[in-house]
Amino acid sequence: MWRRWPAKCILSGGVRAGDTIVLDVEDGTVLTKIKEVPDDSERSMILLSYVNTQLRDYYESLEALCSCRGIRKDDLLEKMDQIDYHYDADLNQFV
Repeated sequence: MWRRWPAKCILSGGVRAGDTIVLDVEDGTVLTKIKEVPDDSERSMILLSYVNTQLRDYYESLEALCSCRGIRKDDLLEKMDQIDYHYDADLNQFV
């Protein structure tokens, strides 16, 4: 949803904590788009998509990805397990 507010409204608390705001200033008015922060399951699905893309395009193994990106492998495996995805070494993907 798009809203138009004077800039002073934004600065005085016209948005809630956790909102994502895109600002576009034109003619002294701030045009904003407010979006709620994704919940944990949505963030986990975004992470899954990112990790599988990285594995497919750049890394030959989960170990290589974790080493290069400074990711704790156990933490990543636990996070993916929470959304019922598990690493398949033969496919080099979480499935």
